Amino acid sequence: MQWWEVQRFIDGMRKRARPQWESTRWLAWLVGKMLGGLKSIDDPQELSTFPWEKELEDPDAMMEANQKLLDELKEQNRKAQEAMTEDPEAQPGDQPNDQPTSGS
Repeated sequence: MQWWEVQRFIDGMRKRARPQWESTRWLAWLVGKMLGGLKSIDDPQELSTFPWEKELEDPDAMMEANQKLLDELKEQNRKAQEAMTEDPEAQPGDQPNDQPTSGS
């Protein structure tokens, strides 16, 4: 994956989870209404506001969150590259073999 693809990947992951979160919020609101605990709340969005709903209100905050996540991914990539340059033959998960070889 190239760096320019990371932003689209992050956005796609966020969009994929939206329906489940919105369904959960609606269900919590409905149960609260049925039990009488949410008499003053007439809209599920009053119960909880999600980041993608705030996105329209404050695009700078969303860009800041995306940049923070991108910086974390860059740091993880840098660490992985350092680990590979230290031992280019090592594969992820390789462990030294402490077992004696047969015939010794």
